[in-house]
Amino acid sequence: MRNKSKREFSINPNFRQIYLATFFIMLSRRFLRIKVMQSAYAYEIAKQAQLTLIAGEIEQYFAPDLNSMIPQDKEFLSSQANSAKKLFLDSYKNKSLVRSENDEVDTVASKKIKEYYQAEESLKIDIKKRLSADLFSINKSFLSLISIPAQFLERIKLREEKENSMKVSSLGFTSSEYNIQNNRYFKALSQSPSLKTAVLSYKVPLPDPLLVKKIYLSCLENETYKEALHKETSPEEDLQLMKKIVKIIFKSEFVETEIKEKNLNYQENLEILKGLCLRVLKQELEDISDKDLFSTVLKDEDEDFWKQLYHETLDEDKKVDSLMTEKLKHWDLERVTLTDRIIVKMAIQEMLHHPSVPVKVTINEYIELSKKYSTPKSKQFVNGILDSLSKELSKSGEIKKSGRGLIDNK
Repeated sequence: MRNKSKREFSINPNFRQIYLATFFIMLSRRFLRIKVMQSAYAYEIAKQAQLTLIAGEIEQYFAPDLNSMIPQDKEFLSSQANSAKKLFLDSYKNKSLVRSENDEVDTVASKKIKEYYQAEESLKIDIKKRLSADLFSINKSFLSLISIPAQFLERIKLREEKENSMKVSSLGFTSSEYNIQNNRYFKALSQSPSLKTAVLSYKVPLPDPLLVKKIYLSCLENETYKEALHKETSPEEDLQLMKKIVKIIFKSEFVETEIKEKNLNYQENLEILKGLCLRVLKQELEDISDKDLFSTVLKDEDEDFWKQLYHETLDEDKKVDSLMTEKLKHWDLERVTLTDRIIVKMAIQEMLHHPSVPVKVTINEYIELSKKYSTPKSKQFVNGILDSLSKELSKSGEIKKSGRGLIDNK
């Protein structure tokens, strides 16, 4: 009778199901927050570039006509240009013109305000498309990487066939990998119908054979792998070996090169992909084999989460700006670093409009973002504002939580 592994009896099944559901949601949403933050940063930089472009267009409009036969009053034209630029910059945030005493200046500024907001809407759409494409690319890379174990088994079979045909086993030159072939997690992944279907549906190319060979040879040099070759292993040992192989895969310079070629934010994506691969191994063996774990990395609720958070972060929100400004005391909001402004705005929107996310989870997640992507002092700044605001908004009843969102209120 087979002994049960620690993994099988140490966790209550009901608790395990809740734990895994929460873990998967946190992991998925952590990298979604990173992606939304990066997109919001790109959007703000693009908006500043658009303002500079429009200012240049206003100057060009009032530039002297070099082909005119009539003398040009350069000083007057320069004054007109400066007035139009100032009027545009004073008015565009309110989306309405603060009229001057000059009709031509008003006409030019009004036209440019309209053009600016048309360009802004186009930016939102374009950046959202890029974000969606990036997530799709991550999905394909994940499917490619999680398919590597199946390629391993092919290499093992070929190696054993070659060694058996050479009849060298009696001389002790062969090291059978029978136990690796029978690793429960190798089998579950290589035989998973949903993984095969997903690979075909997304038209995912199989991992480069040279890449698989390099990783395979790295495993042959690994002590944990070598120890597993000649002994009967438990489910827990199978799991640990599989985790080790995933880590070896991600340490490979060849994997990094492949991901780098396909993703601009490859460093963050490498971490995300590693987390997603390890996430699969937290499932029960039967679920890896039978359940549809691979059709999409993001579930419908994750898709709704990032799209809503994306628009909440990019859209103008005077209430959120006001909440931040109140906490800055003697600081102007514009003096806060752009990354910190984005992080705080995202966190406030999440606390207010995402009832299933616990407040403490939101605060902790955005503190982590500030530590990784902003200045050394950002952690204290973000923590201070969010802690204070969460208490005030909870007391006033503006933060309303339900379901999993109530966990940290108990």
